[in-house]
Amino acid sequence: MIRRSTSTFATLLRNAYGVRAVPTRTFASNKEIFENAQAKLKTLTEEPDVDVKLEIYALYKQATIGDVQGSRPGMMDFAGRAKYDAWAKVKGLEQVTGRKP
Repeated sequence: MIRRSTSTFATLLRNAYGVRAVPTRTFASNKEIFENAQAKLKTLTEEPDVDVKLEIYALYKQATIGDVQGSRPGMMDFAGRAKYDAWAKVKGLEQVTGRKP
């Protein structure tokens, strides 16, 4: 399993949109970086494609809730199933609450 850092959410924004989600202070905590990345999402000038949206959703859910919960939605719930599958792909990544400064 590939382990990603807790700042994966911010890295995704930077790589996909050139958005620098890191505060200017050198030693910002992971919580500050995550919150800054969330704020930057609201200011995007173009709509991310579906795959990027699913990855952002999965990383956000993993960071705020932890591993995927519940059962996989049925075949006819296309959106729910896609979200569940995306979240399941990042299972095991560190949660935001476990971040250290």
